This record gives sequence, structure tokens and C-alpha cells, in this order.
Amino acid sequence: MKRAFVAAAALSIGRTVYAATAKTCPESGICYELNIPDTTARSGSGDIYFQLSAPTSYQWVAVGQGSGMAGSNIFVMYTSADGTNVTVSPRLGTGFQQPLHDIAAQITLLEGSGVSDRVMTANVRCSNCESWSGGSMDLTGTRSNWIHAYKQGSALNSDDLAENIQQHDQSAPFNWDLSQARGGADVNPFVGSAGNTAGPTPSTVASTGPSSSPLRIRTALPFKSLVWIHVATQTLALLIFIVAVGLGLHMATTDHQLSQAHPIIGLVLFVSLLLQPVLGWMHHGLYKKYAGRTLWSDGHLSIGRIAIVFGMINGGLGLQLAYAGSGAKIAYGVVAGIVGVVYLAAIVYGEVRRNKHAIGNGQDEKGRDGLDREGSGSSGQQELLAWLNGLLQLNITKVEQCGTGAAYCQIYDSIFLDIPMSRVKFNANSEYQYLENFKILSNCFRKHHVDRPLTVEQLTKCKMQDNLEFLQWTKRYWDQYYPGGDYDALARRKGAGPGAGPGASAPAPTPTSARTSTSANTGARRPGPAGGMAATAPRTTSRQAGGGGPASTVLQQKNAELMETVQGLERERDFYFSKLRDIELLIQQAMEADAALEEDEGSLLKQIQTILYSTEEGFEIPAEAETEAVGEEETF
Repeated sequence: MKRAFVAAAALSIGRTVYAATAKTCPESGICYELNIPDTTARSGSGDIYFQLSAPTSYQWVAVGQGSGMAGSNIFVMYTSADGTNVTVSPRLGTGFQQPLHDIAAQITLLEGSGVSDRVMTANVRCSNCESWSGGSMDLTGTRSNWIHAYKQGSALNSDDLAENIQQHDQSAPFNWDLSQARGGADVNPFVGSAGNTAGPTPSTVASTGPSSSPLRIRTALPFKSLVWIHVATQTLALLIFIVAVGLGLHMATTDHQLSQAHPIIGLVLFVSLLLQPVLGWMHHGLYKKYAGRTLWSDGHLSIGRIAIVFGMINGGLGLQLAYAGSGAKIAYGVVAGIVGVVYLAAIVYGEVRRNKHAIGNGQDEKGRDGLDREGSGSSGQQELLAWLNGLLQLNITKVEQCGTGAAYCQIYDSIFLDIPMSRVKFNANSEYQYLENFKILSNCFRKHHVDRPLTVEQLTKCKMQDNLEFLQWTKRYWDQYYPGGDYDALARRKGAGPGAGPGASAPAPTPTSARTSTSANTGARRPGPAGGMAATAPRTTSRQAGGGGPASTVLQQKNAELMETVQGLERERDFYFSKLRDIELLIQQAMEADAALEEDEGSLLKQIQTILYSTEEGFEIPAEAETEAVGEEETF
């Protein structure tokens, strides 16, 4: 008698996850809501979710982590440029002055954000709110200090994260009991709330992996944090498949059916699926690192997809081998056929849609950003440096010297011609100055919708690998979007930037060498003045030699002495500023530990804080600084 051999199907069934939230409404119509997922509450780091909502009669509304403005982590909400959505600007409080835009904040505006029924709503995920420059918050604790503020008035209608905002009408501290906000999965807990109908919807991320034979259901993962649920369910499915293969081998051996198509295909699928955990682990790790697919991704996805299709086919062969009735065969054929067609259509649609999105963002058809993941990249270091020095007329000798941010700023200025080069510091010698350069670059990325995350913390450490990867991506972006024509780097930065970093003694290549070292994809030339003079006029690549005489030599020596003096003063200024900043943080920590100190105006700490925040009577911003700021997008 023949035994029936039909393997079980593993189905991944999603369920609704309810998250705990803590809500407070300090003013009429202004409410804040907080959620801390279980994973974050256990580890003390990770994503947290919060919501800001307020009527559109408010110009801006803000909530912040901390007990006072100084050293607080602030999130300001105002209407976007088109008035139908909202902008959330992360900022750092620096005392009794306008908070500065924080480019290191990792926040995402989630589904449900927007303007509806004259109410602004922002659903925000913050991935690094456990600490920031100037403070931290214990997400595993109970009591937490927060502040809020608002300004009534006409709408800002701006997409600029560094938008200039007027002083608040009212502000106040409050406390949140984190234990009431703790619970739930790492997903958006505010979807479905009243009034949260506008705004972007996060894309769905789908992955394939091993499941049980013969039928495998592809599980859609709507949030990246659910990757571990994907791992757990697919691991369980693989274990079930191993048991099924063992039982199948026993039955096939007993009935002498090992030569049949069903067990052969099953064994091939079994061996291939054993590779999936390793391929999936490598795919996930490298995808997070490079923000794109790699060869490991191709292997993991291809094996998973092929296994699903052959699993469906093998299920029918199993029914045939088991001498199942015609009704069972027809039912299985209809269901498997419909599921197979839908599955293949979903694959095609997803790949086409993702490729269009990737190409629109300057990536290749596989979503990669032009880097060779197995080596140092498609452009070697020396080739990159030759191109960079030729384009910008610099003497950079090491890739890590780009970590000051100045060279990156001018590369993108050669594409867009609107970066305020007078504010870019080519002689930057401190991390504070590096950050100022990257603020300008971040502003450029926002303005021109350059879809590439700026890992400022890594780049400013001037490590070779981080800067090499970013420079490779920048080179690819430049090849694709540079409009052609002559670019006078020295004139744009008014002669600044005498070589980046120590030991940069090699002369900069000529503009011709810069052009020949790039790919042919440079696009059309920039239009020049009437008569076409811009197309024929050469750019100045070096100073004229032999001119000026002794008087010029004396002036050059004096200029060098003055530059050395200025650099010394800047170093001294930065040194004392860091000391004052340390004192300010110590005072803030003491006041957070004992709230009574902040209320006691006669205490020593309060007096020191008053001195730190005081300004001279009649102090005004210098006219030169005001002139430089005119017409620039970045405020700070």
C-alpha cells in the first residue's frame, strides 16, 4: 500500500500590536504623546515614538528632553512649504537664545503626520534620543524631565529644518512617567489616531526566506524593526522543514521512491535553504551598512524566490506521488496557480518600482550607490584624489583630510553653484569648525533633495574608510549631475584652502587633468556670457611667478605672520569655549539633580549661570556677518 506524503504549509499570520502611550496636554489644543517600545525599554537605547499636535493657529510648537532650554534636545513642529504637511526640526538648546539645528539627530516623520481639520500633527520616530550633545535620558527609568513651548501667529510654511523662528510666547517644564509610556512593538503606535490622515506612508519592506514544503507564504515586513520576527518565523519554518525532510526520506526509502521527482526536488530545496540563514545574515548586515543590496542580497533573495516557486510545483508532484484524488489536485492547482501568479507579479512590480526609485536617487539598478562592496570601490584612492585636486585646485594627499567637510562642500558647489563658499572653512582645525562645514553641506542636500544620509559623526572623525566611501559616492553623483563647463574653484572660494591637511605638498593638477580623469558622462556645458568667451577663457591655476619684487616678499611674510597669529587666536578661543561649555554642562547636571537650585536665584550655581548667559549692553551682530547671511538658506 502506498503511503500519502504531503508536507505541511507554514503560514505567518500577523496580529495587531497595541502599544502603551503617555499623553499630556499642557495647553488647550496642544498635546504630546510618547511611546517607548519594549526593546528600547529593556536595552536603554533604540527607537522611541512621540506625537505633537496643535491647531494651525500656532506658528510653531516644540517639545524637548531636559529641564531647561540649555542643553535640551528640542523638536520644533511647523507647517511645511505647501501648508498641507508639517516640518519637524531637531534642535539643540544653547541657553536663552534660538536653538540651533541639530544635524546629528536621527528622526523620521511617520505615517499619520500632516495637517487635517486645521490641526498640525507630527508622528516622529527618534533613533538616538537616549543621548545628545549636552545631555541624555535614561529610557529604562521612570521619571523624565521635559519642556515645551509654543508661538502663536501666522504659519511658517517652510521645509527648512534651520528655519528662523521667533521667541516663544510661553514655555514650561513638565515630567513624564516613562513607565506609563512603555510597551508594544517597535512600530508606529499613532496610526489610526483621529486627525492623522495626511502625510507620507512608509514603504513596505518584504523579505523571503526558508519556509516549509510544499507551500511557502511570503511574509511582508512593514517595518524594518520586524526583521527579527522574520528571522524567528523563518527559522521555525526551517526546523519544521528539516523534520518534514526526515519523515519524507524515511517514507521514500521504505517505498523505494527516492528516484521520483518529488523527493529529488525536495532534497535540492533542502540543501539550498540551509544556506539561507547565512546569506540572510550577511544581506541584512551589509544592507544596513551600505544602504543598498550586495551580492549576498542577490543570493539570499534569488534562492528564496526560486525555492518558493519550486516549492509550489513540488507540492503538486507530492499529491501526484501520493495518489491523491482529482478533487484535491484541482483545488491545489487552482490555489497554487493564483498564489504563484500574484507572487510573481508582486516581484516584478516591486523590482520595477524600486529600480525607478534607485535611479532617481543616483543609484544603479540594484539600489547600490556605486561602491564596490568587496573592495575599496570602483575608483581607487589615488584616482579619486587626482580628480578632487584637479577639480578644486587643492593639495589633498589623504582621503581622510576630506573629513573637515570643506572639500565636500565645494564639490557640490561645482554642481549647484549656490553654496556660500565664503562661509566654508578650508583651514578648519577643530571638530566645531568641521561641524559648521557639514551644516552647510546638509543644507545643500536638503535644498536639492540629495537622497544620501550624512553620517557626520563618522566623517568628522577623519577615518579613511568612512570618507573613502562617501567620496566614492560623491564622485559618482558628480559624474551624473555635473552640468559641464569650466569651474573656477579658486575664484569661488576667493583663494582660500591652501591644501587640506599636513604634508600636502604635491601641486594641484590642472583643470584639464581634472576633466580627463573623470568619466565621459559630464552633460552639457554651462552657458557662458555673450560671445562664448567663457568657453575659451582658461582658468587661473597658479600664481604668477617672478612678479612683485622685494616689496611683495615682505607683504607675503607679514601676511603669513598674521595668518599664524589668527590661527593661534582661534585655537585659544576654541580652548576657552570648550572650558565654558564644560562648566555650563556641570551646572545643568547639578540643577537637574536638584530642582531647588534652579529656583534659588541667590545660589552660587545660579549666579555662575547668569554670568555665562549675560551679554554686553548694546551688543549687536556685526554688519559683516549680517551681510554674509543675506540670501543664504542656512540661518545658523
